[in-house]
Amino acid sequence: MARELTYDAKGGRFNGYINPRGVVARDNEYVWKNDSAFKNVSELDYNNWIIYQLWPLTFNPKRIDGAYVQGKFGDITPKIPYLSDLGVNAVEFLPVHESRFSASWGYALDSLIILESTLGTKPEMKKLIDELHGNKLRVIFDVVINHVNNNLLREPINAQTNSSKFYGGDTPWGPKPRFESVWVRKWITDSLLHLMAEYHLDGFRFDMTDSIFNGTRGGYRFLQELMYLIKANNPRFYNSAEQLPNDVWVTYPISENGLGFDSQWNDRFKNFFELEFDHYNESSRSVDLTHLSNSLQGYSDHQMSPGVWYHFGHPQRTVNYLGSHDFIGNKDPMIRIVTNYDSDEQEDSNIFRRVNPLEEPGDLRIPFRKIHNQFSHSLVRLSYGILFTKPGGALFYQGEEIAQDLNIQNEWAYVNALKDNRFPSKDVNINKYVGSHRMTWHYYDLISGKKDPLLNFVTEEDQNLFSGHLNFFKEMIKFKKANPEINNQDAQNVRIDNNAKIVTYELSTSHDNYFVVGNFNGDMGGVWIQFPGNQDVWWSEMINSSDPRFGSTSDVFQNVISSVGGRKNLLRLKGPGFYLFKASKNPILSKKLYFRTSALNWLADESTELKVNPANQEELIARIDITKTGALDFKLGSKSWSIDLGKSVDPRFLTYTPNSENVRTTLSAGKYIFKFNMRNYTYNFEKL
Repeated sequence: MARELTYDAKGGRFNGYINPRGVVARDNEYVWKNDSAFKNVSELDYNNWIIYQLWPLTFNPKRIDGAYVQGKFGDITPKIPYLSDLGVNAVEFLPVHESRFSASWGYALDSLIILESTLGTKPEMKKLIDELHGNKLRVIFDVVINHVNNNLLREPINAQTNSSKFYGGDTPWGPKPRFESVWVRKWITDSLLHLMAEYHLDGFRFDMTDSIFNGTRGGYRFLQELMYLIKANNPRFYNSAEQLPNDVWVTYPISENGLGFDSQWNDRFKNFFELEFDHYNESSRSVDLTHLSNSLQGYSDHQMSPGVWYHFGHPQRTVNYLGSHDFIGNKDPMIRIVTNYDSDEQEDSNIFRRVNPLEEPGDLRIPFRKIHNQFSHSLVRLSYGILFTKPGGALFYQGEEIAQDLNIQNEWAYVNALKDNRFPSKDVNINKYVGSHRMTWHYYDLISGKKDPLLNFVTEEDQNLFSGHLNFFKEMIKFKKANPEINNQDAQNVRIDNNAKIVTYELSTSHDNYFVVGNFNGDMGGVWIQFPGNQDVWWSEMINSSDPRFGSTSDVFQNVISSVGGRKNLLRLKGPGFYLFKASKNPILSKKLYFRTSALNWLADESTELKVNPANQEELIARIDITKTGALDFKLGSKSWSIDLGKSVDPRFLTYTPNSENVRTTLSAGKYIFKFNMRNYTYNFEKL
């Protein structure tokens, strides 16, 4: 008979420092069905990590008798098709082990192997992981070994005892294990190897590794040993370090005296989005792109000397992220980061940023529209466009794909902690905590036409904003999954213009080349951008964040004619906006254009449609019939006139600048072929 260990109580000040007791119970064996799910996945695809950070407590909680209860492992299962459709290939759970509070982030843990009983049971977790594997989703556990709850190191648990043979000092989050102790090392190693085998895991995310080895005797050597043993058990197992600030030695191989982690969270990349937008808003686009440029080129925030930074090495040694539980908790979700929404709430003596804007007293249209608007959503699309094209792993927090607007708070804001915020005096109010932090499924419901009663004021434009937001995430994730080779080298030829607030960079695989333009400025109807390659290369717009299918209200800022390589090309750029171009041998016209003229009452139908000249792939042609000699005005334009090419300063050319003047010319009556050259924008009328 297999056995398992559970606790019979929570430990802490609020229950009089009662020591939880270990209870041995029968453990029913689980029969795994999907262990071979990743057997035939190539190493290239397997190492292309796109990670969804999921908080089981709040992802899909139920409301029972009018009160929210803790989300369970089983509550996640019905949402697996959603995750699969989104396109991510890994789920990283916030800590799921037994912890001090009844509702929390999970970092004040009481055990390295026992699951948090309020979230579910071992069989439920195993079934969940098996189902995730069956849907090609790998599973990462967030493990905390840099600090633990008091009762693991101090016996008995009380306010006075502050040292033991297992106690190695303090961290800002709790007591640190004594890593030079062979018993501590064995306890941690055995626990993690047990988790790997018991739950058929695919990876660990290690919380704040700096506290494990920096200034700690034995910590560095211990982590090297741990990485070696984990890989010996499963060479494909993924070990990711939250190393803040970055230390490139964490992801150097053990053979080169590094710690041997597969990746570390990219602090340099995250800091640009967390710290550089303090003075960036809709009316003032003040931002310095230098740190973004350095990050795209693979540099860390590990300083070699003043102003000189270490390079990470291989891009796959990084996990790039914007929204994460810490990013959001310390700052804001991306959707709120540049808005003027500012509201606080209070729990006992604790005052903190309001978690849920829809719990704001008064007219909810005010906070909603401050947060959700064309500007804020455009910036988020730009930011995540860069995330999903940045070589290396990618991670984001649950709900970012549907513009979640919660500023999540850890449990300590809710427990009336005393003595320098170290000793909680009560447990968490589950209904309030879970209710405020629950996943914003009401925004997903808007996409399918359902409205939460709180959102009865939303318009069709609002609904398009949310559906477009999700569409953009799906499109970018699809791109990253289809191009795992971009992770083999850093972005190339990164260029920034801090005056124009534009960044450009190149990505390449063995079969395709891509060019990214990121505009952090305002709308630019015509801006000259230097394109890579030579004149034999054409660059066609592949993804444009200002496309109406991504929630924009205008399709003016599309670049429907391919640009020529090796020179500057005139682009229309929405601000903020993200643009991804793909190289090809021939030009592409991605939207129908028409020869529109006053002589034909500006008609736009099949008879005036511009088509590629079979004799010259670089030309667009249209056959026109002029019935009367004289002057006429014309433009090239789409049916809606959102795209138009008109009069240039030089009469030999047309210009792509929006809303340009009509071109005036004089033609005699007769039949003509109008020709437009996509390479140089010249035109002519050839009489038949």
